[in-house]
Amino acid sequence: MARRSQRGCTGPMKMDSPVVPDACVLRSKSSFVTSARGHERTCGGRFASIPTIGPARRSDPGLAVIDLARGPDGLILRGPLPSRMPAEFYVWSPLHLLTLVVAAAIIVAAAILGRRCHPDRFRRFIGLGCVVVWVVNTAYWMTPSRFDWASSIPLHFCNAANLFGAIAVLRRQRLMQGVIYFWAGLCVWAFITPTVGMGPAKFGFWVFWIYHTFLGLALSHVLIVDGFRPTFRDLVHSAAFTLAYIAFLVVVDRLFGWNYGFLGPVKPGVPTPVDLLGAYPIRILWMILLGAGVFLLLWLPFCRRGSGSVS
Repeated sequence: MARRSQRGCTGPMKMDSPVVPDACVLRSKSSFVTSARGHERTCGGRFASIPTIGPARRSDPGLAVIDLARGPDGLILRGPLPSRMPAEFYVWSPLHLLTLVVAAAIIVAAAILGRRCHPDRFRRFIGLGCVVVWVVNTAYWMTPSRFDWASSIPLHFCNAANLFGAIAVLRRQRLMQGVIYFWAGLCVWAFITPTVGMGPAKFGFWVFWIYHTFLGLALSHVLIVDGFRPTFRDLVHSAAFTLAYIAFLVVVDRLFGWNYGFLGPVKPGVPTPVDLLGAYPIRILWMILLGAGVFLLLWLPFCRRGSGSVS
């Protein structure tokens, strides 16, 4: 049989050899079907049931590595058993909508229970939970197989917001309460256009959504349980703090070619509202202006109220 080259493999796949040792890198189920269509007879027609499996990197959530070898009945797949849960995640898919509903239900339920019963216990749970999920998320992306200088360091707004949320809940620090409130207008895009590409079959899916759900838990606790109401001074202080953080990220992204906070010279690998703001660096100005508008809109409902928290 002719020597064929399989797309995505480390080398050509020789069908007339007793063993096929090359590790084949598959980006999705469909790519395997395309590459294996010419070998349907050899595979016994069973290749269509092979899903994407194996470890995934953050930059390519659908990546999977398998080994193919010739058995008595044709080619066989060597690797972990595939999961029945979805291995990939798509924005505005039924899975995305279901995840949003579950996260919202958890946030609302925690806010109601935290106000009516054992507020101190819920305070410790949410505050310490923010720290724990921050550590888990950071450790997950710091592992050697996933680490990438351009994405694994916890510098994104949501990374910082989790720690600020812990301070706001545990210490009731006024500046952090304001920051976590106004940053809600920024971090909400993690729920609307999440950059996670893996489904429930991957541990990273649970890390991403539990991590961001704790942002909502911290915000709801600050607003409902602690009764935080932003004043004009909170608006000014939060805006100044945010501009300082943006300046820090712009310098870091520019020096190293990264894209933390979506403020770097490159765009994220998935569609986000940043794509609509034009080329770098002018889009940074638009992001700042839009962010200022969001902050102002979030303050308007409370602009006639007195200052301070009712807690």
